[in-house]
Amino acid sequence: MKKVLSLMLLLTILTSCGKEAIDEIPEVKAEKTTYQVGTKEDNFLNIYGNIVNSTSKIINPNISGKITFLSCEPGKKVGPQTLITSISPNEDGQAFQNSSIQANSIIDQIKKLNEIKQVTIDTFEVQKKQINLQREELANSRANISENIGNDSAGIQNQLKILNDSIDLLKKNQAEAETEIENQTKTLKKNIYNSLIKASKRIDETFGITDKNINFSSNYEIYLGAGNNIGKSEVKNSGKTFIEFVDKLDENLKDLSEEDILKKLQEFSKLFKTASDVIKESMASDVYLPQAKIDGLFTEFLSYSDGFITLENNYDKLINSRQTTKTNFDMKLKELESKKSTLNSEESNLKNKENSVNISEKNIDEQLSSIEETKKAKLKEIDLQILSAEQNLKSVGINLKSENLYAETSGIIKQKLQKAEGAQVQVGTPICEIIPDKNSLKLEIYSPERLKVGDKFNYYKDSKQIGSGEIIAEYPEKTAQTQNYIYEGKINFGELKQGEYLDIKVLRKATENEIWVDLKYVFPKLDGYYVKKVVDGKATNQKVETGNMNNGKIQITSGLANGDLLEE
Repeated sequence: MKKVLSLMLLLTILTSCGKEAIDEIPEVKAEKTTYQVGTKEDNFLNIYGNIVNSTSKIINPNISGKITFLSCEPGKKVGPQTLITSISPNEDGQAFQNSSIQANSIIDQIKKLNEIKQVTIDTFEVQKKQINLQREELANSRANISENIGNDSAGIQNQLKILNDSIDLLKKNQAEAETEIENQTKTLKKNIYNSLIKASKRIDETFGITDKNINFSSNYEIYLGAGNNIGKSEVKNSGKTFIEFVDKLDENLKDLSEEDILKKLQEFSKLFKTASDVIKESMASDVYLPQAKIDGLFTEFLSYSDGFITLENNYDKLINSRQTTKTNFDMKLKELESKKSTLNSEESNLKNKENSVNISEKNIDEQLSSIEETKKAKLKEIDLQILSAEQNLKSVGINLKSENLYAETSGIIKQKLQKAEGAQVQVGTPICEIIPDKNSLKLEIYSPERLKVGDKFNYYKDSKQIGSGEIIAEYPEKTAQTQNYIYEGKINFGELKQGEYLDIKVLRKATENEIWVDLKYVFPKLDGYYVKKVVDGKATNQKVETGNMNNGKIQITSGLANGDLLEE
């Protein structure tokens, strides 16, 4: 017997710690009508009540015990506040002992829950304190970083200014150097042009290449290069090409590329070297071509050849100098830009340190907010458990306290149904019958499930809530046809009349993980009830165990889990 009582007590404690409300998961839309399994947010029992005329009122107890006071003399006039009887619980009875043990267990449970609540509060406060210490450390870091940023940033800005000035000066020097080289190049091109014009004129005058030289003597030509007629012919042919080329030039040599100028100078140097060799092999004539003139012409043409080589070298040096200057300046500029980039990176790193502190502070704020939300949720859960335990204690406490029963109406006592004080009575035992002065209204409530005296309910007429009430008595008998339990409810009748029916919703707490689905998704078979459960997109028959029905929904005690998808 003790083992059975212990098991009942344990079940009572466990059920008292459940949450009162579970989030309801909304329906999921699909191509076919589907339903996602969820828990009930509000749990209530839908029943009905009937307003009847009270021609007789029976006084019966809500606890089992001994009558310690009884005032029920037939013919006695009574009012609503007239005390009819007092019932004391039977302290020696097993029911009282069980309730006492259960109450003490619930009291211990409430005490432990309050201790857990305080420990939870203390734990969260410690966490908040630790995080606030981190916040203080970050604040100190921010102060140090801000000070360092101010000093370092000023130094970096000063260095950046120096670098920018150096870069500007370097670019200025580069522009000046390039301008100088460009001017030298223009001057050298003019020198080349003048040398080519002069050389063109002299080779024409000496070798009689074009018709411009009307004073050219055929006798002179016989002696010129007499020892090398092949070379002489070559000089004349090449000289003609040279003269025609020079005639087309402008003083800036704008139609020639740098490569063309270098090639032409090298080519013309060879031409005048060949011409000097041809002149050297001339036959001297005292009248037409004295030896002194041969020597002079040889020296002159050789100097033209050497001059073109010199011009070629100078022009090539200017080209190389321009490229070298650009390369050197670019390298120095790149070096300065690299230093500037490094300084900018250092400045960016300083800002990143500050941003890092900002992010850390934001994370701390988020942590504090998260801790506070978690704390509220934990405390709410504990408070719900405490509230549930207190409600259970209140329910159990009814069996441990004496009960006073009043007439609750004006009338005359018809008969005494219990003989005397000291009699033992059970819950619902008739004690006294009263005939009301006037036919008064009362609400009879019919329920397929057992209710408790003190249960709260809302009542509705034409789907509109018109008030709230409380169960005040349980009738000892059930309805003959439906076997419903019958209770009396205390309400404000107002304009309500005899014969009217009311919809009653008895409020109840939901048990954690209690599964409810719409009735239309459940169908019977020979071996039980089934639903169409969608798995991997296909609907399969799933057997389920069912419990209570409530407001168009049915409780599933096994076979489904939260989140399962059903198909109609």
